[in-house]
Amino acid sequence: MPRHPIFDITPDHIKDLDDESLRHLIARLCRADLRRRGLPLSAVLYGGNQIAADGA
Repeated sequence: MPRHPIFDITPDHIKDLDDESLRHLIARLCRADLRRRGLPLSAVLYGGNQIAADGA
């Protein structure tokens, strides 16, 4: 079965994402995995400033 080109993600595609887009992508992937496993999506929390100091 041929793959759709949308699923041909390269490292350059990921490198081209800004911090906010990458954060959203990771959250979506986490939610998709939880959904697939039948677990609550409320377990995914994300946000904040990428360059904020730890504990801020």
